[in-house]
Amino acid sequence: MGNTFSQTFKKQLGNLFQLHRVEINAKVNNESEFIDFIKRNNLLGSYDTSSCILRATLNNYTECVKLFLETRTGDINYKDSHGDTALIASSINNNIDILQRLLVYNKSNINNVNNIGNTALIEASIRGNLKPIIKLVENDADVSVVNKDGNTAFMEACKNNKLNVVKFFLDSRKVLDINQLNKHDQTALILSVSPNRDSNEIIEFLIKNGANVNCKAKYVPSALLQAVIVKNSDVVQTLIKYRANVNDTFGSDNFTALMQACLEGSDLIVYILLKNDANVNMINSTGMSALNFATEYINRYPERKLKFLNIIKMLIEHHADITDKIVSSIHKINDRNIRNAIFLLIKQNSLEDYLLLFEHAKKPLAGGEYPLLSQFKEQVQGSDILYTEEVLPYVIKREPDSGKQRRKRSKKKRSKRSKKRSCRRHIVR
Repeated sequence: MGNTFSQTFKKQLGNLFQLHRVEINAKVNNESEFIDFIKRNNLLGSYDTSSCILRATLNNYTECVKLFLETRTGDINYKDSHGDTALIASSINNNIDILQRLLVYNKSNINNVNNIGNTALIEASIRGNLKPIIKLVENDADVSVVNKDGNTAFMEACKNNKLNVVKFFLDSRKVLDINQLNKHDQTALILSVSPNRDSNEIIEFLIKNGANVNCKAKYVPSALLQAVIVKNSDVVQTLIKYRANVNDTFGSDNFTALMQACLEGSDLIVYILLKNDANVNMINSTGMSALNFATEYINRYPERKLKFLNIIKMLIEHHADITDKIVSSIHKINDRNIRNAIFLLIKQNSLEDYLLLFEHAKKPLAGGEYPLLSQFKEQVQGSDILYTEEVLPYVIKREPDSGKQRRKRSKKKRSKRSKKRSCRRHIVR
């Protein structure tokens, strides 16, 4: 019986065979009925079937493609609005039967490109369609062709984490330069970094086959920094295992992987980087350190506050410098419990830095007031935290208020309000 035709394909057949449009709409619903219709009306070789070859390929109508190719009345390299040919479409659809028939047809251009510069080989690599890739390579498809991004088929396979395709290209020695740069100065290793689970295996496979783990450009993050950005801790560990530079800087801002991890609130990655000798006191071009980013961004992501607190704990324990800028950002943290925990951490690890916090609190603001001092005294009294040595969120220990304490506080507030009212009455009189 064959595949049932879509309405779009039936409309296109009606446009091609205009004299038989009514019959096609009424009686032709699948491949076998269409083949009978063609033979019954003796239409072979009478019409240009270029667009129908492509449309039949897009819809996986194998028997129709075979019939159209036999007539030899259509251009096999005909392109649609996206620039796709029938060969490219068969690679996208992973239809090996149609692809083989098209390759046998002597007019098929195996290295034709579509509007974004992708050949049939590149499109198959993007989708991980291994059978079409093997067939195209056997028929001398050019593996060095690059698309508009400057990526080869191998690089696109790495970018889309198609492990089976990456292994095929490397095992068959079809990769000319594993460290080749695209138009964005990215290598296959950098492109392969993603949150995907297969990313780690591909990266290890690439490094074992000669990929440069520290390859980077001025305005392109290294593989390690890219792994921190996508929060893939497994890839971070793999890259460090193969001697990635943990203190490498990126761009004109001199951004490090540790700063990025602190900015994102990725406590596990911070732990991995610090364990592998990341410099905790490196500063970027604006004078910001990793601890600066952790204390600045804690207000932006309140849902990750415990992760940020855990990061601050690790940085302080690794002797991060406490500067005036950091002190100011600590005092601006909205969550009082987080501030309490940070103050106690600093006190436990460095008394000098703790005194710096106190001195900062004593500085008067405009008008000669000392609002931070009283706030500071409240923060450091009656608070405690529990923490573990490994990377686990903080558990802030808070004693539940008794009813007596709550009543006492509310009584104080009422007395303050009554004093204010009496003062106002006195002034009015």
